[in-house]
Amino acid sequence: QYIITGVNRKFIDSVFTGFTSSHKKPANAFLNSYVDYNTALLKQIIQKNNKTSFENEYIKSRAVLESHPSYMNFINQYFPKYLYLQSIAPEGEKIVELINNKKSYEGLMSFLAGNETLANDTLRELLLLMGLYEVYGIKDFRKDMIVDILDSIALKTQIPNHKKLANNIKSALTAFSAGAKAPEFILLDQSGNRVALKDFEGKYVYLNFWAGWCLSCLQDLKRISDLADKYGEKVAFVNICTACSERGLLSAAETSRTDTDKNNLLPAGSRANEYFLHFDGRNQIKDDYNAYHIPSFFLVDKQGRFIKAPAEPPGSNMENLFIQLFTPADKGADISDPGKGNYTQRH
Repeated sequence: QYIITGVNRKFIDSVFTGFTSSHKKPANAFLNSYVDYNTALLKQIIQKNNKTSFENEYIKSRAVLESHPSYMNFINQYFPKYLYLQSIAPEGEKIVELINNKKSYEGLMSFLAGNETLANDTLRELLLLMGLYEVYGIKDFRKDMIVDILDSIALKTQIPNHKKLANNIKSALTAFSAGAKAPEFILLDQSGNRVALKDFEGKYVYLNFWAGWCLSCLQDLKRISDLADKYGEKVAFVNICTACSERGLLSAAETSRTDTDKNNLLPAGSRANEYFLHFDGRNQIKDDYNAYHIPSFFLVDKQGRFIKAPAEPPGSNMENLFIQLFTPADKGADISDPGKGNYTQRH
């Protein structure tokens, strides 16, 4: 309550100071970073009026720890969908031009350097790589140009891990071309029932990989529920949590249905068109879908083949895609895939 309201900042700061000092251990860099960045996930909620101090403490003065999960969780949450959001901001058309017309790695790095928080070129390049992965499924961006930029990064980067990351992202994006078979999975729902991708045969499937620590993911769940209300007869909306227990799934299911009726909540599992699943240790699906960046979205057709991989987020152009997808056959429904040709569905 103190954190959310921002009341009594002095008390809150003392709690964080005591927490970090009591849990850190000398000569244990991994544990200390774990404490720091899990603390930062909470502290950023109350640092809106002191952003410069917060960024100096956790971003500008710190090394980039790409192999540390807590650091990456923090970066994902602090810079959600960064490249895409910059592209729709004032002067964002420069990003679209640098990708679609110039395919310029150097130009994109220079543009992002305009944010003084990204003075560290390792962090800036990391956000660029993550951003290229995110915008690959958005129709305003040319897929072939994104692939060429990834090739440029792999060739020119001075950071060995980014060379590998650029090649891995390219492989992941191009492997999921339209018409390719989506990897099968069997996961558990909030009641402990086994649910497989093949169970949805005959229906379109919108897959959402999310996690409870991701604030934008929780917003996406509400948007997905709105889409489920409109298109649930034709589409199964499957939310796969990468870090949830059955109890966590139940909470997420309820949260996503806020404001849906007079009682504010509908009971979890009450909709046949919306599903909440969790890994339960079955980590193979992360490799199969390259679901290491949260959130990630995929659209699968009635036969279990990819239509878009990755697909647009629910708050982007996803509803327009559904409208286009369900256009009657006599109007010639056609979903364009600019980097790979066309994928056409008839209904």
